Amino acid sequence: MLNLFLRYIRSHQIESISFDTRLTGNQTALHPCVAIAARKNGEDLILRPTGQVVGNTDRGVDELYQHILGCDHRGVAVDVSLAEKMAQDFWRGSNISAFD
Repeated sequence: MLNLFLRYIRSHQIESISFDTRLTGNQTALHPCVAIAARKNGEDLILRPTGQVVGNTDRGVDELYQHILGCDHRGVAVDVSLAEKMAQDFWRGSNISAFD
């Protein structure tokens, strides 16, 4: 049997999860796959199903995930036609600096 001890790090502890964001004073729902995880040291934008970090509230959703999910930098869903164009651009390699 192997016992592992993972040191408790308070800054990584999630304090709350929210599914909307405040834009210009109004509550706006995030993309159905995105949530905000509030921690002591900031807020991360995460994928709801897995908890994977896809950005933070300071720099926004990483460009890669914006194209895959069809959301803007704040994590808010874009309209269907723009989401389809973003996905097509992603698979063609457009707007992704790593493929230039």
